[in-house]
Formats: sequence, structure tokens, C-alpha cells
Amino acid sequence: MTTITIEPTFPFRRTTTIHHGAPFPTLLTNALTTLPTPPTRLYLLISKSLATNHPEVLTQLWDALGERLVGVRVGVTPHTPWEEVVEVAEECRKLNPDGLITLGGGSITDTAKLVALLLANPSSDGGPYSIPHLFHVFSLPSSALTPAAIPIISLPTTLSAAEYTPSTGSFSPTGKRKLSHPSLAPKCVLLDPELARLTPCEVWMQTAAKAVDHCVEVLILPDSQFPAGGEGDTEGIRAVAGDALKGLVEAVVREKIIATSSATPGERDNTSPVSDSNPREAEYSINVLVLQQTRLTALLSARHSISALTRTPPIPTGASHALTHHLATFGILHGTASAILLPAVCDDSYPLNSHLQDSVVDILIPTIEGTGMFEGYSREMGLGELLRRVFTFLDLPGKLGAVGVGEVVERVLEKGGVKGVRRLETREEVEGVLQRCA
Repeated sequence: MTTITIEPTFPFRRTTTIHHGAPFPTLLTNALTTLPTPPTRLYLLISKSLATNHPEVLTQLWDALGERLVGVRVGVTPHTPWEEVVEVAEECRKLNPDGLITLGGGSITDTAKLVALLLANPSSDGGPYSIPHLFHVFSLPSSALTPAAIPIISLPTTLSAAEYTPSTGSFSPTGKRKLSHPSLAPKCVLLDPELARLTPCEVWMQTAAKAVDHCVEVLILPDSQFPAGGEGDTEGIRAVAGDALKGLVEAVVREKIIATSSATPGERDNTSPVSDSNPREAEYSINVLVLQQTRLTALLSARHSISALTRTPPIPTGASHALTHHLATFGILHGTASAILLPAVCDDSYPLNSHLQDSVVDILIPTIEGTGMFEGYSREMGLGELLRRVFTFLDLPGKLGAVGVGEVVERVLEKGGVKGVRRLETREEVEGVLQRCA
């Protein structure tokens, strides 16, 4: 008998829940019954790659929801362009759904949050949505916005963790814009490792780098930069981030080892019949089970990687996180940018937080013993070098590549620099970090 586990997303935020322990169609139909008013008209936003490469997933959703599924949006462009937000919101205005489902990564979830907010804050004449109206919504203080009324149910297939926050980000015609409202956090997050296993390994690792970035930024933030009077104590918040980092790195490193082994799910031996006497088939079956477990571990850890950002007030993000948004304008995905920038930012800030960075090294070393990452490494090389080795092991890039340092520097300076353990606001300071990635 299937046992579904339901728990509060965070101990300090018990209005949203996380569900796991069953296949995603069962999780979804059960989650709908837990809402105060179960939706009867649902609109689905699903990643294009998932819908295209695994159409059976969409079929399973149709079978589970039947007539309750009134509309489907297949795919949104990474970083959530405003044009596409307006398209989806306008379709929802006509279909009048009372619930949104997201199946995919962070851009899908960010789109759903903005759509839910637009549906609650229509234009004054009740007419079609438009980019000028979206500009107006972003210009309003949170207190002036009508809370989103329809629930969002998220089925994540990456480790971006956008499904756990009340914040959303998108690209307007003038650049990256961010918005936060308490009503935007998805009500239910459904974790199915078998569904997540459909995400290609390289995409999974990119989003893992983003989650690692979230953890490390909290762990190396000096006490003086934690907001006063917030939810939780400093050491408790760091402990959560440390456990999340440990779980994430253990899970993705183990997966990478399996992915490069001789009998992985991506390289199944189909030349011999399936049988208990076929060692390669048995190895394959074991690896499938292990991958399911590592993906669930990573999904659960990703939740805690983002918890500091969901507190009131949120723990501030650092220079690595800020710089990734600038690299996004050059077409570099957030996770890839994190793998490039986080080691360099750690190197740059080491004189200011060396004891905190050394503590992160202590967390990482036991999780990656026996992988070969330590060859030629000594603790004196610091956290930045250790992170480079972890990201290299995961086949993530460590250099800016075709994107020139000068281009990025000009954009950062144009926006007034970036905050972090050490604020980067002069040409010399910004170049000093980026040259480490050139």
C-alpha cells in the first residue's frame, strides 16, 4: 500500500506542504483534496523538453485529472520573458482556472507565480493583459497588490527550488526584474524521484550548482550581515544550510559516479535478455533504484538550500548570486553561472570570512572522499579551489568562455555594482572577481 508523506515545507512556514512517497499522478490527485477548496479547473504549465521527450507524462496527467484540466502551456523560455508571461496570463484570463500546476524547472514556476498575481490584479478596464500593465504591477509595493487567489501546485524536475519561495524573477524589456509577495509560494510541492529522473544528468547538475550556491552563500555570510530580529538564530540557519549542502553534494556526486559506470540507465545493455542471471541487467536495476534515491535526496536537500531566502526578513544573497543575474543577459543559465562564479567569489572574500569558509571545507571533505577530487589538493588552497573541483567532477564549466570580462564588468557597473560579503562596486573590484573566471 502506498504511503504518502505530507509535511510542512519549513518548520517556520506551515502554510505550504511538501508531498512524496507515491507516483506523481497519485500525489497530485491526493494533494488537490488537501486544499481548503479543491480546484475543479486546472491549468498546467509543463516544460517543453519534458512534454516533447516524454509525452507519456502529459498523458498520465490527462488521465489523472480528466475534465478538470482545462488548459496546457508547453514550455517557457529560460529566465521567464515578460512577453510569455502576458501570453499565459491572457490565456488563463479567458479559461478562468481556479488552480495552476507547474511541472518542470524554475522558469515554469516563476511564470505561474506571475500569472497568479496578474489574475488577482487585472487591468483597470478588465481588458487583455499587456507588458505596460505588467510594468505597473512590478512598480507597486507588495502591500498595494491584491494577494494571488488561486493555488499553485508544483512538481519540480530540477533543483532550482523556486517552488519553495514567494519570490519570482523575470526578464522585462529593460532587464531582470524581481518581485516577492507572500501569496505566491506554491501551496503544495510534490516530489517524485522517478519523474525527476527524466531530467537529463547535465541539466540536473546545472541546477544542483545553483542550490549549492544558495547553501554556500548562507554558510560564509558573516554574522554581522544576518538581519537582526529575523526568524531563527544564525547558527541554526547555518546548520540547515550545512545539512542541505552535505545532502546535495553526496547525492549528485553519487549520481555522477553511477552515470559514468558501465551499466547506467542511459546505457542499458539490450543485447541480452532480462533475467536475474544477467549481471549487467542486475547492475542496471540496482542503479535505477539508487538513482531514484539520490534524486529524492537531492530534491529534499534543495528545499533546505533555499530556506534562508524564505525567512522574514530573508537572509541576503551574496555576490555570486547577484552576478549570475548579470550573466543571464549573455545567455548563461543560472546554474552554469553559479559553477563559474561561486569559486571566484569565495577566493575574493576569503580574507573577510576565512573561518567560515574553512567550516564549509569541513562539511564537503567527508562527502567527496574516494572520488579523486583531492589529488593535489591541500586545505590551504581554500574553499574556492575545492568547489572548482566539485563542479569539474560534475562536468560543469569553470570559465566564462566566449563572454568577455569587459562586457560583464560594464553591465555590473551600470547597475551600481553587486552586494555580498564584500560589496563589488568599482571596476577594479568587479574585474578582480571576473578575471578569476576568464
